[in-house]
Amino acid sequence: MPTAVMEELQLDSGRPGARALGVALTAGWLEVMAAPTDAFGLKRLLDPGEAEAILLAEKIACRFLLIDERRGRVIARRRGIPVVGTGGFLITAKRRGALESVTAELERLTENGYRLAPVLVEEIRRLAGE
Repeated sequence: MPTAVMEELQLDSGRPGARALGVALTAGWLEVMAAPTDAFGLKRLLDPGEAEAILLAEKIACRFLLIDERRGRVIARRRGIPVVGTGGFLITAKRRGALESVTAELERLTENGYRLAPVLVEEIRRLAGE
């Protein structure tokens, strides 16, 4: 993950998920990397986290970029970066048997302040067969 995303996560804040992310970093499941210089001015178009995520995805030629912000997804796709959102990630996890219920995870995310449009939540649930 890019440095800007790491800073946004505020791992020492006690926010939901912060501890789990700290464990993932310690275990080596996640790695923080500096993004390349923003030569194209993406940070003028997007939040620093999304801009750096796109730049880093290009640098490391990732399999896909996990990004939910609509404008960031559009820009990433235009730059040839495959994208997946939280919904797609949850659907895949359920299909692979890692999750029992996408609906339960969506509810947990909402309870912890994560925002998804209701129409998107319904589409994710439909695609997950719930």
